[in-house]
Amino acid sequence: MVRKYAAAIIAAALIMTVFSVMVSCDHRVDPEETAESGTAETLESVRERIKYIIHGAGKLAGHNLYGESKYFTCSNSMEGFRQCLDAGCEFVETDFSFTSDGELVCIHDWYPSYSDDIEFEGDVLSLDSFLNTRIFRQYTPVSLDMLAEILVNNRGLYIITDIKDDNIAGLKYIAEKYPDLRNRFIAQIYSESEYGPVRELGFEYIIYTLYRLDWNSKVDTESHCRFASENPLAGITFSYELCDVPGFLDGMKEAGVPLLIHTVNDREEQNRYFEMGIQGIYTDEVIK
Repeated sequence: MVRKYAAAIIAAALIMTVFSVMVSCDHRVDPEETAESGTAETLESVRERIKYIIHGAGKLAGHNLYGESKYFTCSNSMEGFRQCLDAGCEFVETDFSFTSDGELVCIHDWYPSYSDDIEFEGDVLSLDSFLNTRIFRQYTPVSLDMLAEILVNNRGLYIITDIKDDNIAGLKYIAEKYPDLRNRFIAQIYSESEYGPVRELGFEYIIYTLYRLDWNSKVDTESHCRFASENPLAGITFSYELCDVPGFLDGMKEAGVPLLIHTVNDREEQNRYFEMGIQGIYTDEVIK
């Protein structure tokens, strides 16, 4: 019982700290504020700068139910974004899902491990319930409105989307609600067929990620290179394990776009992949 009270006190302290340094992040941004912050840079410039992509807003130190120290990943929380901003990170991969009342929020999955308010897998919360819960029982949840506030106040930050539900519906939601911030989002697509609709929504920067493809499609480097030659991409993302498939990496280099891998945390391993020709790495470690 004492340990539970201690954990609750620690969680409350963390929450108060975040809200003391990031005020006014619980309301929609005034559209007039977003115009300048949505100014686009060239695709080539974005390509050149992609190196470290912080996965799910990074790894956070925290405590489990018993007050024991533990690290948490993929919180997509306010504390995670603050840690990324404090470190000067430019690219943060963020997971999105829809709430039961149709609002887009930052969460990896509706799993009980993310919140005591989620009783069983797939128990989708409403927006109000989501904002009143605590991710991993200690971190502050983030809605799209709160994320837009972060983007307006931190103009060097780009969000790389990983939408867990209907990708096109999620990107349409972002484009319609915050049209002047579309160029602060790098939209991930999961199939070639999604490229056209995403471009029509006004997203200039698109990453093609291969993780939802079947194996034969993943290793079809000729198809990926053809697609990249016909459609401007910010990069192509795939699992680091594919780098060990004979001929895969050499074939992918013909695409002429940044090759990105997920998820690698060890610095020596990261450097090894950079030497192999990988340009960008998704990582849980908060690295500028």
